[in-house]
Amino acid sequence: MLPLPHAEEGTPEYYYTKLHCQCRNAVERCIGVLKARWRCLLCDRTLHYEPTFVGFIVNACAVLHNILTVLRVPQPPPMFEDLGHDNPDEPEEDLNLLHQADEVRRHLIEYAVARRRLHADD
Repeated sequence: MLPLPHAEEGTPEYYYTKLHCQCRNAVERCIGVLKARWRCLLCDRTLHYEPTFVGFIVNACAVLHNILTVLRVPQPPPMFEDLGHDNPDEPEEDLNLLHQADEVRRHLIEYAVARRRLHADD
């Protein structure tokens, strides 16, 4: 999903963009922590498995990271920086997929505004 950076302040789209940016920031920090501990998740390495199995691997890395955090096992020092995108030569997105994403974003905006109104009434 993409934020709507030119949304006017006070609109549902602005509220959605604000929430989107906060969530994305948290997710990117989490991904960075996991990549620092588990080198197999770095962009220059590739998990040659089916996408579903790769999801299991990423979940296992997250669970193991949480266990190590509880046990206070220190994070390894970074050996090198993640230097770029996973695949900079990706082809253009399918137009149909973009329309579907716009529809999902519209529903998320409506949901976020409805939740905001619900909590404002409390």
